[in-house]
Amino acid sequence: MISRSRVGSIFYLSRILKEFFILQLDLSTIIPALSGPKRPHDYVPLKDMKTDFNKCMTNKVGFKGFGIAESELVKKVPFEYEGKKHELKHGDVVIAAITSCTNTSNPNVMIGAGKCSSNTIQSSRC
Repeated sequence: MISRSRVGSIFYLSRILKEFFILQLDLSTIIPALSGPKRPHDYVPLKDMKTDFNKCMTNKVGFKGFGIAESELVKKVPFEYEGKKHELKHGDVVIAAITSCTNTSNPNVMIGAGKCSSNTIQSSRC
């Protein structure tokens, strides 16, 4: 519970800030972008994402580089889900529910979370 004096000072401060600070933001100047998880402070404008992703796949291992040979990019991995056959390739998006963004920066943790989800569903403990 917040004390009366704290509520009063928050109210007083908010009145002062309203009098001195006006922020105007033209929404048309906002550029949609993606960032992380490897380096969340480096963002890529959404319009450049496909090109950037494709470059990162073949760039030397390191910052924005995974060192995958061109010949490997076309490989597909078959799998079966609910009796239907599917294929995954580089660039496909797989969504798994993860409760912490810290976990999403580690591919091994994401795979573990996916297996945990799968095992939970198979054992009917949803």
